[in-house]
Amino acid sequence: MPIPDEKVEEVRTAADLVEVAEDYVQLKQSGSRYMGLCPFHNEDTPSFSVDPDQNLYYCFGCQRGGDVFKFVQEIEGVGFLEGVRMLADRYGIVLPEEGADSEAANEREAILHALRFAARFFYRRLTQSDRGRPALDYLRERGFAPETIKQFGLGFAPDEWDALLTAAEEEQIDPEILEKAGLVIERDDGSGYYDRYRGRIIFPIFSHIGKVLAFAGRILDPDDGRDQPKYINSPETEVYHKKEVLYGLHQAKRSIRQSDEVLLVEGYTDVISLSQAGVENVVASSGTALTEQQVAVLDRYANRALLLYDADEAGERAAMRGLERVMEAGVGAYAVELPDGNDPDDYVQEHGGDAFAAYIEEHRQDLPSFAYQQARRQGDLKMPEDRVEVQREIIGSVARIPDPNLRREYVN
Repeated sequence: MPIPDEKVEEVRTAADLVEVAEDYVQLKQSGSRYMGLCPFHNEDTPSFSVDPDQNLYYCFGCQRGGDVFKFVQEIEGVGFLEGVRMLADRYGIVLPEEGADSEAANEREAILHALRFAARFFYRRLTQSDRGRPALDYLRERGFAPETIKQFGLGFAPDEWDALLTAAEEEQIDPEILEKAGLVIERDDGSGYYDRYRGRIIFPIFSHIGKVLAFAGRILDPDDGRDQPKYINSPETEVYHKKEVLYGLHQAKRSIRQSDEVLLVEGYTDVISLSQAGVENVVASSGTALTEQQVAVLDRYANRALLLYDADEAGERAAMRGLERVMEAGVGAYAVELPDGNDPDDYVQEHGGDAFAAYIEEHRQDLPSFAYQQARRQGDLKMPEDRVEVQREIIGSVARIPDPNLRREYVN
């Protein structure tokens, strides 16, 4: 439904274009304006200008310009109404809906509020409480600096049945909303609720505009005698759909746009370690195989994707599927295998960010090269008919690339 004009103006007034643009562009004040490298075209000299007084932007290089709504439309590839809604979400402005939609919108906002509260609760328990000290010490031993812990909002869930539940109820947050947010679980006998996350390091999962959508909880002490999974993840909720979300995108999107390249890894700590080491254009698929929806999100930010994979059969299969999926979306795709079975976190901790960046630049493989390497390892290139079969499979994958010029390059 249309958004009332007065609500559009409320969003326009609340939205600071400098603040919004700095999610994508590094701006520096120059007189009364802010300047940076244009996010809409490649350049070496800053020509992108933001006027904070008029809340307008203009690029002297590509001549793109407009207000905060136009900026969001251009940068996110969305229409006007969706741009207004994204900014309204960012600035906590509830847009009116009709009938049942109004009730759904109110519940969604209540869930998001509960998730924001939980993120603050977990962060404070990590950084400001004695019970969080072992978790904080663990993160420091892993090499995570205080600024990094704050940037990614890491936290700690006390090893208690109702720590979050009690704190939330004191803030008048309904336990039913906590359950719908995936934060608590109803007891089997229906007598109440208990915390989903207990005795775990918490990794908040943000939307691309910085809203808390979900959490992952890593067990702090795997040798405490209790049979528990290493990670517990939020369930699907009204606001969290795992197949659509990329971990770390909120923190990485500016670097991804600047480099026009995104690095895909598997784990939360991989993302955090690489980002801290200066390899900031990195995201994770949150432990799932790369989905079409996640690739569609990446396509809005970069023209190239590098997939890091485990050097085992399962990892190679996942990488091959990921390469095909990325290429089908028209994004350039490459695979990288780290040496000696290292994961990105291990490698960057030992060798540093510069060495990591140099390694992936030198060892990236496109789909044909990667497919031949797999076949060679499996001994599938000994006979002529084997080599022809591998070629057929590669051509079948390449045929799904939408750009005819790129298809031709791969075939040649």
